[in-house]
Amino acid sequence: MENENVSTKRREKRLSIKMTQNNKKLYTFDKFEIRWIDPVSLCDWSPIDSYEEPAVCISEGYLIFENNKHINICNSFSANTKGDELVIPRSNVLEMKKINTKTFYDGDFIYDYDKKGKTVK
Repeated sequence: MENENVSTKRREKRLSIKMTQNNKKLYTFDKFEIRWIDPVSLCDWSPIDSYEEPAVCISEGYLIFENNKHINICNSFSANTKGDELVIPRSNVLEMKKINTKTFYDGDFIYDYDKKGKTVK
């Protein structure tokens, strides 16, 4: 048990040193909740007199780009890449509510692994 505590303390110290050395600011994004109209597409056969209506959706994410035509929000980041990006035409946006602002640092993306393969941050 004592060896585990020593090992844990060494790992924590090593991570603390890494975090201190790697605190360069990478980017800052505002996080939004967005209500928007989503077109509906149907690929099955249905009666001529039936129809669907667009859906109102709510999405949450970091605003990574915007112009007068569309907005881009994203939910996943690494130090230099992004994933889970959603592009919404401005004409489809009903409402945008700012939730918060977050700054990401390179130290946020450093992970260490213990001997059992568990991720420790």
